[in-house]
Amino acid sequence: MTTFTSLQQAPDFTLPDEKRQPVHLAALLAHGPILLLFYRGDWCSYCNAQLAGYALRHRELEALGAQVLAISVDGQPDGAALKTKLRFPFPVLSDPSHAVIDQYGGIEARVRQGIAIGKPATYV
Repeated sequence: MTTFTSLQQAPDFTLPDEKRQPVHLAALLAHGPILLLFYRGDWCSYCNAQLAGYALRHRELEALGAQVLAISVDGQPDGAALKTKLRFPFPVLSDPSHAVIDQYGGIEARVRQGIAIGKPATYV
């Protein structure tokens, strides 16, 4: 498990959002804090509920200056469908190779139907 102290900078990355547009962590950090939400996938009802809770409180988070990013191993079409279905006001990023997810703590030891599953985690 990867642990970051309050003094460590989060590893930088660039990932595509639900519209296939690149999202650069460093560029967003220049505008304030980021809330990174790693979730298992669009199939996980617990993750969907957690993300929906953040969506409901999105304006409060924005008022605090925070930006929200959701990340999973799902491909872009799945992320886009989830964002549309649950009306997320924040970007849903795709990391199917789990290169970024590995930097932040990795993939669960178990594999679901031969597909890697990201660990749910939240970083500020």
